[in-house]
Amino acid sequence: MKKINFLSFLFALVFSNLYGQTFHLYENNKFATRKISVVKFTADTLEIKCFLNPSEHCVCESYEIYALTKNQFGNYCAQLNNGEDESQNKFIQANLYDGKIKSISIKGNMVYDCCGVSSGIYLVKPTPPSGSKNTPKLSTVNATPKQFYDFWNTFKAKINNTDSIKPLIHFPYGLNCNYLGEKQITLDDFSKYGTEVFGGGNAFIKNTFSDYAFPKNKGLFFGQIFDFDGVALPYLSEELKNHFITQFGNLNGIYVVSELSNYYQASDYKAYFRAKDDSFEFIGFEGLEQGD
Repeated sequence: MKKINFLSFLFALVFSNLYGQTFHLYENNKFATRKISVVKFTADTLEIKCFLNPSEHCVCESYEIYALTKNQFGNYCAQLNNGEDESQNKFIQANLYDGKIKSISIKGNMVYDCCGVSSGIYLVKPTPPSGSKNTPKLSTVNATPKQFYDFWNTFKAKINNTDSIKPLIHFPYGLNCNYLGEKQITLDDFSKYGTEVFGGGNAFIKNTFSDYAFPKNKGLFFGQIFDFDGVALPYLSEELKNHFITQFGNLNGIYVVSELSNYYQASDYKAYFRAKDDSFEFIGFEGLEQGD
């Protein structure tokens, strides 16, 4: 009985820290006004309140509440279907790390109308320093499930070892790089050139992300790609989008690791991964630069 009471007390303590917690829409490296708050949290379910923007020209309730169910990985998810129009289906996932909600990802409406739940990632705003009202800039954005982040840390630690990294890569993987053009990297290419495919032409992420990834993943964006009837959010090049759809049939379960400063546009470097069974695989690289 004492053990049950202690567990109940521990859960209540965790919930008291989550209840009322507010997450703000984060896009293009800044926080927007759209927000979500936690209204109910149990061991198996999570209820969130998504605030809308009703007005005289757009009559609706001021919020919608969604119930999310815990999945096998410890995250809370909901798939809401809207008839035959799959582009209007909502997908919601709250990513938990060590009992705390790290982020909430929503695929809702691509057009941010006043009474729609805005798609994107929602994060807790960092607290301004004492005496300031300015929200500090984020040094890293992680809007992925913990199992992806764990995979990434394993992946980056093995990048220097060709034999160790090979089983973690999908072959062929797509390439869209201003140095090399559009092509695919095959297993033979990788076996011949190792982790610096094509003689260090930045066709693999070893050199590109090393300064960011080690030791603490600073300056990186981690997020999921959402497909809105052929339009990807956040940025995904047409070359790689078409390659992924040809290879996999759709963009479901595809994640991107990007330099934080340009995750929302066609610039800098991005690496793409795909959920597979209970793990992930590396499927594409993008290296783009904008000249003066």
